[in-house]
Amino acid sequence: MKKYAFPLFFLVLLFTVGSSRAADGDTTFIETFTFGSSQNDWFEFPPPGKKYEKILMYYTLKCVPGGAGGAPYPCGEWDYLTYNYLYDHTGMLDSNLLTHHNFEVDGQSMDTFQYMSTPAWRYWLDWDYFIVYTDTQSLDTAKLGAAQQTSAQPFNTANPRARSQYLWLSGELKAAGLVQDSISGLRFDIQAPGNALKNLTIRLKNTAAADLDHGVFDNDGLTTVYEQTTDFLQTGWQSLSFIQPFVWDSTQNLLVDISFDNPAGGSDNMVHASTAVANLGIYANTTDYALDFEGKDLVDVPVSAVADLDSLVTISFWQYGDPNIQPQNDYAFEAYDADGNRVLNSHLPWSNGRVYWDAGNDGGNYDRIDKQANADDYMGRWNHWAFTKDVASGQMKIYLNGSLWHSGSGKMYDFSGITTFHIGARGNSGSNYDGLINEFALWDVVLDEATIADWMYRDITSGHPAYNNLKFYYPLNEGSGSVAGDAGSLGFDGSLFGLPAWEPVNGPDMYHNTQVTNLRPDIVFEQGKFTSYIDSIYSMDSAQVAPLSVVLFEDTDAPNVPTDTITVWPQYYHQYVYDAQGNAID
Repeated sequence: MKKYAFPLFFLVLLFTVGSSRAADGDTTFIETFTFGSSQNDWFEFPPPGKKYEKILMYYTLKCVPGGAGGAPYPCGEWDYLTYNYLYDHTGMLDSNLLTHHNFEVDGQSMDTFQYMSTPAWRYWLDWDYFIVYTDTQSLDTAKLGAAQQTSAQPFNTANPRARSQYLWLSGELKAAGLVQDSISGLRFDIQAPGNALKNLTIRLKNTAAADLDHGVFDNDGLTTVYEQTTDFLQTGWQSLSFIQPFVWDSTQNLLVDISFDNPAGGSDNMVHASTAVANLGIYANTTDYALDFEGKDLVDVPVSAVADLDSLVTISFWQYGDPNIQPQNDYAFEAYDADGNRVLNSHLPWSNGRVYWDAGNDGGNYDRIDKQANADDYMGRWNHWAFTKDVASGQMKIYLNGSLWHSGSGKMYDFSGITTFHIGARGNSGSNYDGLINEFALWDVVLDEATIADWMYRDITSGHPAYNNLKFYYPLNEGSGSVAGDAGSLGFDGSLFGLPAWEPVNGPDMYHNTQVTNLRPDIVFEQGKFTSYIDSIYSMDSAQVAPLSVVLFEDTDAPNVPTDTITVWPQYYHQYVYDAQGNAID
């Protein structure tokens, strides 16, 4: 038995038409399929400007001489049957079969997923290394300060985290008896003990800086000499012995950086302190969070916040790229229009280590500038980036840490019609950013270099010269939840999906909302020669696991439409037992 389509018949269509060549009621014949022609074809009629009032279809069945398909007779059972279907194409979709998975976890589908409705925690071993002196060969000290006042800095454990930097000038160090040699430790005069300082970290640097009036932490060239959880149990001078000595060159000034990370605030460790001749101190003690983006994490910015953007824009934020992953094809932010065209975007970076700034679209093409970056410009440390465009002048610019880094001209495409704006992911959520983002802000005006540099280290307030042009500002200090609150005046809160994790900015990395001071803690610099060895002790540490966003699809009539979102935590899979060396044994 064989099935034959149209090759089995000769098809002729008979029409009554209205035509410039034929009068009303005339008949026109159109030949379509013929014996031996293609089995599938498309025939368009009537021609433009004509109308058929009636269509008659004539066709002839054909039998195969000598038998169809090797049969002993010329016409088989299917050779005298034909089926005709008439379709009226309205251009509207009537129905379509849709299938979809029942749920997505962090933007990914899977067969099963075990979760908890209460927070999960991760645990790890935290090692403290310290020096043990078995013999003292020599010990000299240099004391600076006269106990004029008391101060909570630098051990202000009323705050969970804090960072301070102090400058001691070469002249005063020499006058106190410090010589060009290794510094082996420091002493501080504790007036009233407070809470323990977790991960108390001390870093030193020889520097030509003569003051700290600029209020910006120096992060370059610091040498870590002490890193240990420390508890001052009594008053008086308390010594902190370095894990490795630091050589003061005697010609430059000496910068001392002190920080700690506590899980919660408590009571301050008060120290005796004295007034310096200038602002030789700087500190930050406000709790600062950032969002950690991994996988399909993103922040969705309300369309109304950016709907009226057109020809002027500034976008600024701090970022810390994951050094274990970068460089990769990243999207720090991206905006689309209704047709899915890219309007705004930054690859920070792309897998080739270049940073791209795209702004403006003509319906298919977009304006772009890009430049090769150093690895530490985008990963392993905090950096501040600002992107601007002025359509009228055709200027696009990129600023890195307050200074012009790259620019381009002749860029005239505007960026109107934005319907989607994502932070930490593509506009279509297809790709993402891996790392931390903080202090994200957007203006509908171009900020100049001086303004960017002046405000990058502090909260944006009504005192900002372009505050009235601020479309949204996410400090990202909530520390929990699924909302990025808008600290500007318009209230365009962002929504977290994925979810990106709230991570505190660690003490040694703090950079925001600093204050300068002329008050320094009284201090003793130790210069000793010892017989010693390094010992260690470990403790179990913990942190809450980032929650996950589970999107449910439970509408059987519209299976691809989300019906609900729940926030959960991954279920525990293992509980390890460790030996004294920190190895999992069970």
